[in-house]
Amino acid sequence: MTLVFSDCPYPDEPFDGRSSDDMEAAHWGHLVEVLRQQGVVADPLQLKRAPHDVVLSERLLARIGRDPGDAIQR
Repeated sequence: MTLVFSDCPYPDEPFDGRSSDDMEAAHWGHLVEVLRQQGVVADPLQLKRAPHDVVLSERLLARIGRDPGDAIQR
């Protein structure tokens, strides 16, 4: 199954007194909610652990001086 999220693929940096754990939980919870709205049942921890690729947009690649065909895997 391939899922494409145009959101930021990883949690934001903490702000307003939030911890890294808070930000991570909110991030994965948001993605689970997006999936739920599409009829997909997912668990935040399982989703976090699932293998995934991060593909940078052509616009971002151009901005950082990389070839638009590049992809970064994590």
